Amino acid sequence: MLKYCFFTLFFLFSATFQVFSQSKQKKILTHKVYDQWKTIDEKIISADGNWLAYTLNLPVGDSEVEIFQTLNKNKTRLARAKEILFTPNSKFLIFKISPFADSIKKSKNKLSDSLAIYNLQTQKISKIAKVQSFKIAKESGNYLAYLHETDSIAKKKNTGAKLVLKNLENSEEKSFENVSEYIFDKKATKLGFIVKKDSLLKVGIYVYDLLKNTLKTIKQQKGEYKNLVFDDLGEQLAFIADLENPKPLNYKVFYAKKDTASVIADTTAFNFPDNWLISEHGKIYFSKNGEKLYFGTAPKLPKSIKKTDETVALEIWHWQDKRLQAQQNVELEQDKKKNYLAVISITDRKMIQIANLQVPKVQIATEGNTEIALGTSNLPYQQNISWETIVGVGQDLYAMNLKYNFYTPIAKKVVGNPEISPSGKFVIWYSKPDSAWFSYVFEKQKIVNLTKKIPFFDQAHDSPDFPESYPFGTWIENDEAFFVHDRYDLWQIDPNGEKNPIRLTEGKEKKMIFRYLAFDSEEKFVQKNDILLLQTIQEESRAEGFANLSLKSKKVQTLYADDSKMTFLAKAKDANQIIFSRQSYQLFPDIYTSDLEFKKTDQASFANPQQADFLWGSVETVSWTSLDGKKLKGLLYKPENFDPNKKYPMITYFYETFFHNLHLHRPPTPSESNLRFSMYNSNGYFLFVPDIVYEIGYPGQSAYNCVVSGVVNLLENRPYIDSKKLGIQGQSWGAYQALYIITRSNLFAAAVATAAVSNMTSAYGGIRWGTGLSRQFQYEKTQSRIGGTLWQKPLLYLENSPLFQADKVQTPLLMMNNDEDDAVPFEQGIEFFLALRRLEKPVWMLSYKGEKHNLQKRHNKKDYSVRLQEYWDFMLKNSEAPTWLKIGQPALERMIEEGKE
Repeated sequence: MLKYCFFTLFFLFSATFQVFSQSKQKKILTHKVYDQWKTIDEKIISADGNWLAYTLNLPVGDSEVEIFQTLNKNKTRLARAKEILFTPNSKFLIFKISPFADSIKKSKNKLSDSLAIYNLQTQKISKIAKVQSFKIAKESGNYLAYLHETDSIAKKKNTGAKLVLKNLENSEEKSFENVSEYIFDKKATKLGFIVKKDSLLKVGIYVYDLLKNTLKTIKQQKGEYKNLVFDDLGEQLAFIADLENPKPLNYKVFYAKKDTASVIADTTAFNFPDNWLISEHGKIYFSKNGEKLYFGTAPKLPKSIKKTDETVALEIWHWQDKRLQAQQNVELEQDKKKNYLAVISITDRKMIQIANLQVPKVQIATEGNTEIALGTSNLPYQQNISWETIVGVGQDLYAMNLKYNFYTPIAKKVVGNPEISPSGKFVIWYSKPDSAWFSYVFEKQKIVNLTKKIPFFDQAHDSPDFPESYPFGTWIENDEAFFVHDRYDLWQIDPNGEKNPIRLTEGKEKKMIFRYLAFDSEEKFVQKNDILLLQTIQEESRAEGFANLSLKSKKVQTLYADDSKMTFLAKAKDANQIIFSRQSYQLFPDIYTSDLEFKKTDQASFANPQQADFLWGSVETVSWTSLDGKKLKGLLYKPENFDPNKKYPMITYFYETFFHNLHLHRPPTPSESNLRFSMYNSNGYFLFVPDIVYEIGYPGQSAYNCVVSGVVNLLENRPYIDSKKLGIQGQSWGAYQALYIITRSNLFAAAVATAAVSNMTSAYGGIRWGTGLSRQFQYEKTQSRIGGTLWQKPLLYLENSPLFQADKVQTPLLMMNNDEDDAVPFEQGIEFFLALRRLEKPVWMLSYKGEKHNLQKRHNKKDYSVRLQEYWDFMLKNSEAPTWLKIGQPALERMIEEGKE
């Protein structure tokens, strides 16, 4: 049964509020409102479900944390909060307090954060100044540890800070000087820490026993210590250290149980690779059962050469390089920190180098307990990334036996994302070329096609590459089965392939999409008789909600559905209480709390009540048939209180498909490159967002067929849309399509294209500097959808390039191409601008210096937003043209404004 009571009352309240607010004259959104709109960033719920907290952040100004009590709906707001965290016992909220925003802006030095401890029962808060970091144990909330930077420490460099251990129950404190690193065990029975410089304690490793109130010296010797870790029981400790201090550092792995630490692994260990070191960047951790210790190793890096004025700065691009030099440059720091997993047995001290240069990635099952692992390598196919994409090049799979240190090939060039099962019995993957799920059964050493007769591939796929799968779900305990989704339904799959797949929901018949929701991001599996929480999405209306699925009875129970977008956020660890958000075009995604049966649901946050003071808009769906006979959908955004007897300008904005964003809220924020729908609705514009479907090899014509037919359909059926005041705008891929359309149509009175490709022939051979990857894959396999190389299909590259039809353009055009664009070459904008300029076509190009594909600096976003609306108001509303549109801006004038002259 649907639970509508709360939401009915809520909407009645909203309607009453709207009637009241409409008695006042609503205001039009202007560029002055940007700094008023808050965002909700961090969102957490306490373990007992009685409290939730979320940060309310202003783009310019001080943030707040709002604390909501689920039982009595009481709220408390505390200023300048970030990094919020409930203690596991649900008694305290711990968070950092940022300095005042004005102080940060005015100060020449970095200002320190403070720490706040808020008692949820007494509502009292205590604050500690100058705190670098804080930690609480995962399963116990009685203790807090934090690094406190005193004035004397701040004057000394590289000496650590004061570590304070605080008992939150009785406020007793214990402190230790010059600490660089610290860690609780899981249950907060022990606190381990590193003393970096001699004080009352000598340099070394120490463990404070919180139950016995005793301090134990684990290692006391000058050197470099890093990466402390406890096992799950808090009985074993490990870390890496170099106590000889050569340069470069040569770390060893140390281990301690009851007594002082000793070396458990170093470069002299049997099986340790020649000319390798223990990596300071590798994650060090114990297996779940505490019997193994995992750590990272890496080859020695070559010694760096001291740079001089005569040092040759040279890159050698070799045709057999696995990765382009550009990609290597982007990934240089990552490469320096690259390390390879190794393991050592605690009992017999036998070390095994698991990962290596040939098989660099390893997945360990059973949280490290097992002797079985999955190795993967895409190295043989890495060069193909330039034209196949990173996820499409394939990888080789290996079954690894950690006990005997050997691995066996499972499969070659698997194009998918393989993962080992939680209990280590299977490897599963979705094979893109086969459009099916596969498993490798370790016991039988065989590969099984599990779903060859069921369409688990993306049915909306329309690019010249293999289709992706729908999302993976989770496993049932003991690897009994796993869950995957098709277009509509959730399926249970037998990884042995002996039982037929079981469809657990009936979404296909109802055009209802079901998606599994995990309560815990660390969840490895569910019990075979559990009740699962599912998200529901009605495909046509996009109404969303929640349902339960009983794995025992295989029955689905609908809990709640509403004409809005739902996002599950978190579940209380020890209670049947959840938090989620709801949003629509008119409804900001505030936070709601509910029990798991949705019998008692409350709205916690009201982040932006000022929205009621402004004219907004509404959205409706439209349908039509494209010029080549395809059934299409789109969204039409209408101004609030529009008059059907008047004429309105309309801007058409698009990318690929947008219909699924029907209920997406669009607040008035400064634009990094695109349109802000609410801003333009408020200012009397219609906005049309058509879906685009593609024919391989003809992306430009596909866009033309979908967009122009959609606009014509609206003009025929919506007499209030002014046919002489039509605009078209796109960003990046959408901008390319906008350029193509205006070379074929004079339907639009003006156009805007930001970061557009105009010449596919020159862009094809370029580099995406943000990743260092070649652009070839984009044109052959993915978004540009040509389906072949430049030399295989040269005419298609020419036909789809707006530049070669620039002489046909009759539409005034505003472009934005930034000089450090890391996705689309800056020169793409220059090529089209120069062509239109020579042809004496009206064209303007904005280029924000130092900005990338999308604007990052807030003042630039605001500037662009103002200029964009000035342009549209001039073109579609006959407003006065600003000076920059009339005559531009000479370089000398710009330099003076920038303070450079």
